[in-house]
Amino acid sequence: MGSRLGVIVQFPRARRVRAVPLLWRRISLTVKDASLVEALHVIKERAGVELVYRVEALDPGRRQNVIELWSTYRDHGPRLVGDGGCDVRLGRGRVETRERAALLEWLPLTDRELAVYDGGLFEDTPTHAIALLVRPPTIWGLDEAIDAERLFPRGTRFAPARFAAIERHGFRRIRAEHLARLRRAVARIAAQLPADGLPVTSATVAAGCALVAADDARARAVVARQLARYASSALVGTCTRESVC
Repeated sequence: MGSRLGVIVQFPRARRVRAVPLLWRRISLTVKDASLVEALHVIKERAGVELVYRVEALDPGRRQNVIELWSTYRDHGPRLVGDGGCDVRLGRGRVETRERAALLEWLPLTDRELAVYDGGLFEDTPTHAIALLVRPPTIWGLDEAIDAERLFPRGTRFAPARFAAIERHGFRRIRAEHLARLRRAVARIAAQLPADGLPVTSATVAAGCALVAADDARARAVVARQLARYASSALVGTCTRESVC
């Protein structure tokens, strides 16, 4: 059995991946698989996570399953929702703030967004899947994200300490309406299940929806993460820099 690339998703609060086993899952993909770059991009873009790589031998059956999954669902066409779920692209036309929020609420999740979880990602920690699938502008206002960006200015590279600081900032500013928005967003996600041909994804996301709907502590953690994601988006960076939003 040859060497394969294992990908570990490390969340900003974890100083050592192995020290917090519930915060990581492995995606088994071959180094040469064309969908690898897209899979990593989806994870990184939607959560602002750091990715740690290591080479190791992986079970060939599981590897083949994931390869076939991404071969089925990879889509190289244009995406309507981009920037980690923070923006909508309608050709060259600019979308206004209220239109963007309304479209992000209305547009369903795509197979590309969901398929990554069918390999087992976040099967043991399903609320993390919800934190990636929820679209930040449906929870926080653009002005709130810009304020966070100004309080915690970004550098040229992703900084886990900044991301965690914005999450803490978000926790202090959560109000009842933020939680209500999250639960409406989770209800919209749950209404799209089960996803055709994605049984593991469907089970993981359904479990995450149920936990967030029932548990305020988990819901607050997801809400705080949305502010950190929004304040780390290209949209908010541009708005802050150019005052165009």
